[in-house]
Amino acid sequence: MAPDEARAWIDVAIRVGRGEREDRLCPARPDGYLTVRGIPAPGGEAGEYEARCPAGGAADVLLTRRTGSRSPTTGKSGARR
Repeated sequence: MAPDEARAWIDVAIRVGRGEREDRLCPARPDGYLTVRGIPAPGGEAGEYEARCPAGGAADVLLTRRTGSRSPTTGKSGARR
C-alpha cells in the first residue's frame, strides 16, 4: 500500500468515527465510493465499522470504543443525562 493510500484510509477512519459515513471516496480507487456498515459489539460499549468499495473490492474494518459519544450503529449520542 502506498503511503498516500494509507493516509487516506486513516482519514476515512477518523471521519467515519466522527459519524461522517456518506460520500466517502475509496482510497484505493478514486472513482469508487465506500459503503459503511456499523456492527455493534455486545453490550454497546464498542463496535466496528466495515468500509467497503463495491467498485474495486477494497475494504477496511475500523474498531471503535464508545466513550459517551456516538453509537456505531445509530450515530446517536451515548451520553446519559
